[in-house]
Amino acid sequence: MSYFERYKIRTQRALNCKESLLKDAEYRFQQVMDEALTTHIVQYTKNGEFPDLKKNGTIRVNINDITNNDKSAYDEKKILVDKNADMDVGSYIWFNNCWWIAVFKEHQSLNLYKKLIFKVCNQIVKYKLNGTTYDIPVNIHNMTLYSDGMNDARYMSYGDSKCRFVIGKNPITENINVGARFLVNHDVPYRVTNRVDYEYNGYTNGSDGIMNFILLQVPRLPDDDIEDNIAYNNFGKYVDELFVGNDICYIGEENEYIFRTKQMISYQLET
Repeated sequence: MSYFERYKIRTQRALNCKESLLKDAEYRFQQVMDEALTTHIVQYTKNGEFPDLKKNGTIRVNINDITNNDKSAYDEKKILVDKNADMDVGSYIWFNNCWWIAVFKEHQSLNLYKKLIFKVCNQIVKYKLNGTTYDIPVNIHNMTLYSDGMNDARYMSYGDSKCRFVIGKNPITENINVGARFLVNHDVPYRVTNRVDYEYNGYTNGSDGIMNFILLQVPRLPDDDIEDNIAYNNFGKYVDELFVGNDICYIGEENEYIFRTKQMISYQLET
């Protein structure tokens, strides 16, 4: 493209100097998206869409490293995308064989493009909802700071480590509430003790964004599927009033309890 052609693009239908400079800035951004080595075509989730490589569409983004990335930052990337793109806080992209989640959007003084900060998802957790198992990319980090992750009880010690999940909000993940259980790395079960889904989003009108969960390590249940990494969640079921067994059960003891539901079911609990 000649200099004169570029000049016509910048000045075409410009009413004044300010509008001419704005068109020039828009043209320069599109030139970066067309020619920069850091521009990539990636799969992504629209705002409120669940990440699924078989269903998600593609988009052109410009991916830049953020200086001073280290183990505490979990490898963050600055991503630029067209201002009209359906991408916002909570969206995912598939880049370099990893899922990345948008955790922050910077509101630009000039409406030329969207600038988002993405964090790498370092784990995939499985969540079973209505008989279907979903693979949810999460950014997870340890929150056990001031202890060795063990709690000494009356008869034994048990793990009480904590962690935090960062998950994009969509029709599947919005069903995760306090009490939900997850298995991490086919080994340690955690239970959600706190959910915050209002702190980070793209707008201020209650739009979808990211959800932060705090989870506490809990004992493993016999129904946990260790092999497939699926924690057991007894959602949609209830127990009637009758509860037969000792009122007090200490960790390390063995007691037998009977729950009366529509069908009589007996469980032996080892704590």
